[in-house]
Amino acid sequence: MQTLSAFGLTPRTRFLELGAGCLGLARELAPWLCPGLYTGIEPHPGVLRAAYEDDTFETILSRGAVLLPVTDFDPRPAGRLYDLVFAHSVLTH
Repeated sequence: MQTLSAFGLTPRTRFLELGAGCLGLARELAPWLCPGLYTGIEPHPGVLRAAYEDDTFETILSRGAVLLPVTDFDPRPAGRLYDLVFAHSVLTH
């Protein structure tokens, strides 16, 4: 959060996470951001299935988060614009 804040993250930031994984960052961001401002893309269905089993998954969705299981990392299906795009470890994997 500290690093993202240094790059301009505020509660009103329209945030896109490429490679959302098991939604570790989403658990922190979705409740902190204004509703509807978090979008996560995860291309591996098994990873998202693990996230669905987590108790905080409903909290993430209740905050208007959009989760896209797309392999090409294309955020257009969400129909949103973004202020900040984060891709931690996507390029290294």
